[in-house]
Amino acid sequence: MSSNFKKKTVIGRSNITAPEIYALYNLEDKTKFFSSVQNKNLPMDLILNYKIRKINYKIFEKLKKSPSIITKNNFIKSNYLEAIKDPIYLAQNTLKAAKRNEDINYSVQDNGKLLIICKSNIFELYDNFKELKALVSMQLCCNYIYKIPPSIRNLQNLKTLVLYRNQLRNLPDEICDLKNLLVLDVSYNF
Repeated sequence: MSSNFKKKTVIGRSNITAPEIYALYNLEDKTKFFSSVQNKNLPMDLILNYKIRKINYKIFEKLKKSPSIITKNNFIKSNYLEAIKDPIYLAQNTLKAAKRNEDINYSVQDNGKLLIICKSNIFELYDNFKELKALVSMQLCCNYIYKIPPSIRNLQNLKTLVLYRNQLRNLPDEICDLKNLLVLDVSYNF
């Protein structure tokens, strides 16, 4: 293998239309402090996807109130109904279904100890942090990340984790496994 070869790891996905999708669902954009004016010309597939999800939400709201509805198991799955009306859930599923998704590659920098990917419209992190064990500092601020994968526990050398201005509502229990973590910044999330 050539010494010039740098290993790339795909750590997640981004979508340049994330600000507009969050605006469709009337969600507060935690990155707007840093963002430019949003483009209102969304692709038709995103608009259609949004409208379908909005219709589904209205249908399920009506079903939930109807006493005569019987499902296969004689009940409506309330977790699903709760999830389908959650704007974050809807926005994230719209992003996942969008055609403009791009993989986010991490190229080894500073001997693999530093990862900085801010303001990149990242909405999903893959569960493959085990490939980044040497990380000492990870900054993923000003994105649309709503969930941290459990493989975060593999980053035992991590001292700094900066996740401010994302869409996080909670952190995985695996964060507690990071024994060397000195700085955790999750400000300006939900």
